[in-house]
Amino acid sequence: AEEGRRDTDVGNGEGEGDDDGKGGGGSTHCTDHRIHGSAGELLEGLKDAVRSIPAYMEQSSHMVVLAPTCPYRTGNGNDDDGDWRDVCDLRTWRRRGWCRLELQCRLFSARGDGSVIVVQSAEATPWLIHPLEASRMCVGQGDFSVEDDRSVTGQVLRQLIRGKEESLARRGRIFERNYLNSITPRILDGCGVTSSSIDGDDDVNGAEDGALRSGATLLPDAESEKSGWTPLRFAVIR
Repeated sequence: AEEGRRDTDVGNGEGEGDDDGKGGGGSTHCTDHRIHGSAGELLEGLKDAVRSIPAYMEQSSHMVVLAPTCPYRTGNGNDDDGDWRDVCDLRTWRRRGWCRLELQCRLFSARGDGSVIVVQSAEATPWLIHPLEASRMCVGQGDFSVEDDRSVTGQVLRQLIRGKEESLARRGRIFERNYLNSITPRILDGCGVTSSSIDGDDDVNGAEDGALRSGATLLPDAESEKSGWTPLRFAVIR
């Protein structure tokens, strides 16, 4: 069985590694993960492929999205084989579920420096994706070649968001933590994650630990309340 095969599309994310040699060193990380084999091999291989994306992004200093406008050919790549199916560009990159997951992993990295640079052509000026795009590009609402992959991403995203919330809280960035907490249900929409799992696991011990969990309670922030960010306003966003 061939495990972990990744189909390459034109809209790939490319991460540049850190100088310490732990990063990707500029290697391309493809965003579609199709795994072949028995049912058991499929499940384990898929889990490994999905788990590798946050780790890859955590070791990368930034992410570069290469999304030129190009025709896409199906088949084995020979000139006389395959059909011209569609045009791949930034629009199709934004639609693909695995591309969306990679973007979320970059933006929610605990490193806190999740720059995402978009390059559409040699002549076009590169630009940065705003972090709020995460709430507009829900992974569960993206396109997947294998429909079951949609629910697999939910657990990864939930753990990723929890880690980001804990990191923000410990650094005293309470407003950002509370805002992320409020938009979490929107980010996880379509991933098959239930409201109870968003609100935290049953094995959370202690009020303080529970407060750091995704979907628990808003952390007190007098400065935010003075500027109008009351619990009611966060509840409306949620």
